[in-house]
Amino acid sequence: MGDIHQIPTDATAHARLLEQLVSASIASHPDPEVARRWSEMAKHSLRRFPGPPIPSQPELNLDSLAGLSDADREALMVSVSAWLESYFNDVRSQMMDVHRDLLSLQKRVAELDVQVERLSS
Repeated sequence: MGDIHQIPTDATAHARLLEQLVSASIASHPDPEVARRWSEMAKHSLRRFPGPPIPSQPELNLDSLAGLSDADREALMVSVSAWLESYFNDVRSQMMDVHRDLLSLQKRVAELDVQVERLSS
C-alpha cells in the first residue's frame, strides 16, 4: 500500500506515434536519396532517445514515513502519482519538440549531403 511504482504505460504508445510521425515526414520528401539518408539518421536518433528515461529508482516507499496515518499516506500516494504522471507527460512533450528540431536538422544535413555529392559528380 505504501509504494508508488513508475510504470512506463505511455512510453510504448509515445514511441510508436513518434516513429509514425517521423516516417510520414520522411516519406513525403520529394527526393528519394534525401529521404533514404534522412531516414538512416532519424532511425538512429529514435533508437537512442525513444522516450523519457525510466527512473533509476522506480519505487517510492512511503511506509518508511513515520507519523502518517493510512489516510494521509493514501492522500500522499494519490498526489505523488498525479505529479509523476504530469511530469512524464511534460517530459514526453519536450522530447517531441526536441525530436522535431533534430528531425529538421537531419533533413537539412541529408539535403546538403546529396547536393554536395551531386555537384561533385
